[in-house]
Amino acid sequence: MSLSATAYNSFMSELPQTQYNENTGCSTTLIRETEILRIYGSLLIRDFPKYWKMYTALYIGPSMGLYPSMKPGGFFCRAVDDMADGDMALPSNFANFAQLTKNLEATIRGDSPPTLPLSLVLLDAISKFELEARSDDDIKGELIAFLSGMTMDSNRRINQETLSRVDLHKIYDLTFLPPIQLSLIGLRSINRAIDIPKLGQVQGRIYALRDYANELPKGSINIPEDIIFASGLTSQMLIDTPQLVVENQVLASWIQTELHECANIITEIKSISLDNNARAMTMALITPIEKFIVDNIR
Repeated sequence: MSLSATAYNSFMSELPQTQYNENTGCSTTLIRETEILRIYGSLLIRDFPKYWKMYTALYIGPSMGLYPSMKPGGFFCRAVDDMADGDMALPSNFANFAQLTKNLEATIRGDSPPTLPLSLVLLDAISKFELEARSDDDIKGELIAFLSGMTMDSNRRINQETLSRVDLHKIYDLTFLPPIQLSLIGLRSINRAIDIPKLGQVQGRIYALRDYANELPKGSINIPEDIIFASGLTSQMLIDTPQLVVENQVLASWIQTELHECANIITEIKSISLDNNARAMTMALITPIEKFIVDNIR
């Protein structure tokens, strides 16, 4: 199955491109749904085999009445993540990612009206998640925490910062746990992220190993600073030549340690008692991680 990038881009060029305001003449629903379609299409163009199954289900399922908050929530978080990583362009009127997240946070808090199509997706997600939330859930707080974590992640990429193992794990928790919490709420699970606290960490640690060849040239250094120092390399050397990650003996040993530790975490996660929806979501996340571990562990 293939998708024509030329046909897609031609189609998308006919859709509204304007910044949202009350005088655009387009309904908020049209602008919001166009933005979701734009995000969905960009994922399929970038890597069809990787994204089509998950995001087609996310695009179609809620439209059929299945877990309606998951569509705007999932596509909002995906777009923010991709813009933080530099995989998706920022809206033209924002000079950097931090400006964008500040704008989105103001929308969440109600301090300013929505000014972007993505803001309409965000507001739709909030309204639908809040219909599913318990009294002790904090939808807006989770989204603000997510934006904060993604801003930290973007800044360290731009500045090519190296971090300690502890600080890397904190970043992984900040960027992965809020979407996990929101997904559990959207799936109407009785469980919450606190029930599977290491799921975000294992996602971050394995994705760091899987994606180093793409992430290092962009400035995202997901190797602890003490490991880099012990390797005799510099962060700049790794950015310039990512292949050194697997060629250097110290780094290769670190990779194996990470794989073994994450394999143990996955065994621990599998033993946790979860309801059916939480179990299905967890297995959907850890199954590809587990395959990566099996394929690379020694």
